[in-house]
Amino acid sequence: MRRSVVPLLVLLLLPAACARPGESAGYDSHAAQVEQAHAALDRWAATASADGPPFVAAGEQTGQTGNWEPGVGDAYKQAMLAGAVEAAGTLPAETPPPGEIRWADGNRRTVDVLPAAETLQRLRQAGSGQCAMTCPPILVTGATLATANVSTSRGPAVVPAWQFTVRDSAVRIWRVAVATKSPEPGPHDPNNPPAGLSGERATIHDRTLTVYFTGAGGSAAQPCGADYSAEVIASDIAVVVLVLERNYEPPAGSENYGCDDVGHPREASVQLTEPLGDRVVLEVRYGTAIPVTQA
Repeated sequence: MRRSVVPLLVLLLLPAACARPGESAGYDSHAAQVEQAHAALDRWAATASADGPPFVAAGEQTGQTGNWEPGVGDAYKQAMLAGAVEAAGTLPAETPPPGEIRWADGNRRTVDVLPAAETLQRLRQAGSGQCAMTCPPILVTGATLATANVSTSRGPAVVPAWQFTVRDSAVRIWRVAVATKSPEPGPHDPNNPPAGLSGERATIHDRTLTVYFTGAGGSAAQPCGADYSAEVIASDIAVVVLVLERNYEPPAGSENYGCDDVGHPREASVQLTEPLGDRVVLEVRYGTAIPVTQA
């Protein structure tokens, strides 16, 4: 699969390789991020289809229409968070015909749709499995195929969803019913965390991709500050954004200064060599998709 590396947009912000806590001074953060990026692209390539990258919901895939009634509200709110939702009878097990995802930018894609019973099972699996208080399960009495507005890795979209009726309430619960599987995130080792900073969201304007993340409060010219720049490693399926950091370097003899642990909103931009198209934008630490909107 063809891949490309896009260099930094602002060359003056090239970071020096510096060690993370517990690592030797020879640790090369950039090299580690590049390795993580290629591993992420491999995982996403393995799940891609002829239609392009898999559908990725970047926000909640479960929701409700209406408000819980006073008599059941507290218990049902807890049950929803826990995934304590059960079918009171038999739900449709047949696979529906293909549905369609409609993005706000006008793009569309035909996708397979899950049966109601399997969608309810996914709703249950998405819960925490624990109630903060004793809560009876929500009993589902029926299901209707509908649509829902959700945030995706490519921006807002209308997607197929099952809407479930509930016993003793007028509220309707819904769950995204797109039959797709996203790659598993990269490995997590608390003793050896991944390199780089995670982008939280991104915007695209023409070929300028801007990623937003949490970082230092000021520039590298002041204590506790840092300069940031972006680089991407891309394939036909996805674009991985590397956020590169150059920290403040104190003059000799003035290394003793304190910094707070408060994160600050920062951003960095990079120019893509080709239009983003329907490619997924990934953060570099675990290779998970982040939401992208038009700037």
